[in-house]
Amino acid sequence: MACRACGIESDMAHVISVPHVLLDKPSMGFNRCSACGTLNCDLTVFTDYDEDNAFTENAQWMRHYLQSGAGIDFMIRPLQRIGMRGQLSLLDVGCGVGFTVSYWNWAKGDGHGVEPSAYGRLGSRILDDSIIPDYLSDVPALNGRKFDRVFSSEVIEHVNDTASFVAELKAVTAQDGILVLTTPNAGYIDPLNPLGVLMAALSPGLHRLLFSQQALEDLLRRTGFAYVSVLEVNERLIAYASEVPFERIEDPAAERKSYVRYLLDKSATADDPDLLSGLLFRAFKEQVNAGDFDGALSTANALLALIQGTYELDPANPETMRERVLRTSTFEEFGMVAPYFTPAYLYYAAMLTLQGKAFLPDALRGFEVAAELIQHGIALAPSLFQEAASLYWPAKLHVAIAAMRLDQHDKAKAVLQEILDGDSHMMARPDNALQLRALRELGVATLQSGEPERAMALFRQIAERAPHMRADVVGLYTTAHGQAQERIRPFLKA
Repeated sequence: MACRACGIESDMAHVISVPHVLLDKPSMGFNRCSACGTLNCDLTVFTDYDEDNAFTENAQWMRHYLQSGAGIDFMIRPLQRIGMRGQLSLLDVGCGVGFTVSYWNWAKGDGHGVEPSAYGRLGSRILDDSIIPDYLSDVPALNGRKFDRVFSSEVIEHVNDTASFVAELKAVTAQDGILVLTTPNAGYIDPLNPLGVLMAALSPGLHRLLFSQQALEDLLRRTGFAYVSVLEVNERLIAYASEVPFERIEDPAAERKSYVRYLLDKSATADDPDLLSGLLFRAFKEQVNAGDFDGALSTANALLALIQGTYELDPANPETMRERVLRTSTFEEFGMVAPYFTPAYLYYAAMLTLQGKAFLPDALRGFEVAAELIQHGIALAPSLFQEAASLYWPAKLHVAIAAMRLDQHDKAKAVLQEILDGDSHMMARPDNALQLRALRELGVATLQSGEPERAMALFRQIAERAPHMRADVVGLYTTAHGQAQERIRPFLKA
């Protein structure tokens, strides 16, 4: 079999076998090209990108995409980092619902998007009429135009002839313009990585191939781009290509500020309840992460009213949300009774409450229910609750922190030990940074519960494992040592 990326016929090592995303279809394997490292799916028949299939015509899939599935921040960030000055033009090829085009036009650019699937029809109706539900080659108004920025996110892996596709993108890129591509990363695929992220990256039956970093760079250079940069960002590749030198400038605070302003501005005019709730949820999450707790509380209250009106559900009451969501047994049922962002929303609502904004009755219970609903979502559809899955171990950590604030030290220590053990069905192990944080909090909880000698041992572990945390734990160790000395002083006097 010839590799779909480099065209070379070579031995391909089998990497992973997975079920088709459609349950009535056969399973398949992905094999790695020995020449370029690309993963090739061994199927010969794939679901067409523009086919009105179980995904694009399913109301609950559309609802999920609007509420939480579309990674709007991931879409716009590569464009933010190569400049959005003045009236630059943008063409987004395969734009989905069109959030990138919408953001670009909100920022006073000249944005256009093409999307042949039902997502494009939805986007042109509820988001931005600059989204054209068709293929680029079938849009006469765009033929012959050159754009300052050409963007195509998570499309090339669906394409049969990737070389022709990139050539088509180059043809509409201005001579001093920049092409930006994102696509799943072949280098990330390992059976030991989180199941949900793997399934989303592989999308078995939909994705023909997953490029390696080198293979994508080689393709862009063969197409005629002189300046190419391909970045690995966990499960994704982000590629920049141009005929002239360019620079990327990262300013996370400014990027987030602009993104939140866009979300809130668009929410003021959004009529579709799923679009509106998704915009508000994303703004709420970003505000909490940025420490803007007053802004987050205002957004949370707007979201609360919307959820109450749409679902007849009180999002400030974790128990009612838990009861309703845990009764669901399918992905579709979940979205009928509660927003798909519910597990992640509860995590951020509990974080807001932990910061002194009394949104939930109890931050501790909010984190506990969030973790439980994350597990439930992953059990129903692992590839569709990735964001929630990434919050599972942070939620457990904050269960412990909230418990410590309530002097529930035994509970806190049990949960922190669970994090250090790192075993949970269908969840990736917590990363090293989170486990170190858990070890620190376990030392504090142990100290607070009157075991200074044990706490000293834990603080020593941290200092040995993480020299960058040594300054932090020295003070804690000194406190624990002082308490230990106080414990033995009566015996020394005797």
